[in-house]
Amino acid sequence: MKTKTACTAALLVGLSLLYLLRAFGQGNLNPPPGPPAPTMKSLDQIEPRVDVRTLPGDATNQFIISAPGSYYLSANITGVSNKNGILVQASDVTLDLKGFALIGVTGSVAGIYSLAAINNLAVQNGTVRNWPQEGIRAANATRSQFTKLRVTDNGVVGIRLGGESTLTDCKVIGNSQGGINLTGDNNTIRSCSCNYNTGNGGIYIEGSGGTITDCTASAGSRGIYVQFGGCTIVNCTA
Repeated sequence: MKTKTACTAALLVGLSLLYLLRAFGQGNLNPPPGPPAPTMKSLDQIEPRVDVRTLPGDATNQFIISAPGSYYLSANITGVSNKNGILVQASDVTLDLKGFALIGVTGSVAGIYSLAAINNLAVQNGTVRNWPQEGIRAANATRSQFTKLRVTDNGVVGIRLGGESTLTDCKVIGNSQGGINLTGDNNTIRSCSCNYNTGNGGIYIEGSGGTITDCTASAGSRGIYVQFGGCTIVNCTA
């Protein structure tokens, strides 16, 4: 008898709770009007970058980077007669070649070009080759960082940079008037190969101070040439 009474009481409690739940309003169960709002961020929101090939150019440059930011290549860029490949006009620019190449043609000028006195230009991960002038011409760019580049077979200097810059793991080969030419003070060159460059040779520094470490400069008109004093050269082959 006690068991039956307990079961009856439990049933009554359960029915009472169900009644109470139904008595409270459940709110509007209809979905809001319009399409569902996105719940995830786009790739541009996570890592906002601009494809260089979408940028405008002008009469002397195929593409122009005119604002600070992060830029990348989505495919190779082939040169055009009487034009530089990419003109950089702004400081604080990162250019990721993403394994692609800037390839010069007869009559084109420089691959990457900057005449302005900019700083903090970073270029990485790709190839710049066969430009009739410099592969990368940025003699007025200071505090720049160039990493994992192959700069080969250009008509003048492979890479020309200003002071306080860092080059790491670059291969600069077969350029007609020099491999790496740094025109300012206190530069750092690490783990770079500069071979078969004629003219000013492999590594040519027109400044004082700086460090060259674990580099090779061979089979050219010069190995490593430092115009002024105070430069440290460690574990290099020339």
